[in-house]
Amino acid sequence: MTVTINHLKTFTKAVGACTFLLGSLTVSGCDFFSEASSTSPSANSNDAQDKFLPIPTNPPEVEPVVQATGWNREAIQAFASRLPDQRIFSSLSVANDGQIVATVPKQNEKPYEVVLFDPKTKKVETIAAVEGKYAQCAVADVNDQWVVWSEALDQQFLDWNMHVYDRRTHQDRIVYSSPKDSQGHGYPGVLWAPHLFENEFVFSPTVGPATATGPGFVAKKYNLLTNTFTDLTTSGYNPVLTKDFDMWVGYDSEEQDGELFWNRGKVTKQVTKGVHPKYFSVEGDSYAWSNHLNRQWTIGISENGEQKTLVKSGEADALQFLTMSQRILAWTSYEKTQVYDRKLEKLITLDQKPATTVTTKGHYLYWAIPSGTPEQQQQIAKDSGIVAADMYLVDLDKI
Repeated sequence: MTVTINHLKTFTKAVGACTFLLGSLTVSGCDFFSEASSTSPSANSNDAQDKFLPIPTNPPEVEPVVQATGWNREAIQAFASRLPDQRIFSSLSVANDGQIVATVPKQNEKPYEVVLFDPKTKKVETIAAVEGKYAQCAVADVNDQWVVWSEALDQQFLDWNMHVYDRRTHQDRIVYSSPKDSQGHGYPGVLWAPHLFENEFVFSPTVGPATATGPGFVAKKYNLLTNTFTDLTTSGYNPVLTKDFDMWVGYDSEEQDGELFWNRGKVTKQVTKGVHPKYFSVEGDSYAWSNHLNRQWTIGISENGEQKTLVKSGEADALQFLTMSQRILAWTSYEKTQVYDRKLEKLITLDQKPATTVTTKGHYLYWAIPSGTPEQQQQIAKDSGIVAADMYLVDLDKI
């Protein structure tokens, strides 16, 4: 889940009431930052009840995916979003070894936890227990050695901690916390969405109040080996990190809107014009985005020096939460679950129902389809703070 502020006006005034671009993860609406709109805990908060409502837990069928995609059956794992103790989890990211970083709201008299879950062995490794009435894990990224995850501490999403978990030593530590105002609270801003590459990660904390000259947040890079921070830019947000460049959203004064910028070879350059991306994702030298112009969502991609449009939505749909790997470009939709196969240059429908999440990273793709009847889904969300799902994990090297 994510929280946003107005990406149309944030560079010229304080928090607005529209949508703020957060790359591959976003929630629209600045009402998250209004105390009046935050009178109840979020669905994933530690205030969720301990009750547990059993619903069908049989593993979902693989055959419909095989028939829809033509992929090798052996490449696809299908399983319920439940740990061995039957607690329901929500996936956040996937590692190169196929283990999933997940949040597990308070259930079965156990605390809210962030865990690593191996769908093959069913092994669960606890990263940390999340304490505090409204505290929750917002975003996580993972590689072979590290898990980096952000912890929102309050309902207004003002106070944050950034955590690093060492997968080799099994130690979790806080490396950064929100700077505070005179009242001891953090400042409104973008979601703390860490993006990890090798031994560094980037994110956008808000370090001060919005002013006439800027929104108050910066794009920071943290080196996990030297334990040092550097500022990528003080005029951009939502950074991502690759081998060859850093990318973020900056302000185009002519368009009066956000556009994509990168720093490559220590040279900063604006790489989109008139795109106004709502979401973006990067893989290698390629980057993709989705935008919402003229009442229509569009997904575009830049690769091999050429920008092109891949998908257009109907007026009632929304193409959001982009992620991209070498083989797949993925997103969520209100209507159905689809991905774009970059190798075959083909749109693939995974399910006629919309997924709650569709994510690709490295050589994996996974998605989750709510399970049970609508009545069961509503009841278990009320009791456990989360919706159970049928999950599919695909090894793209084997399809």
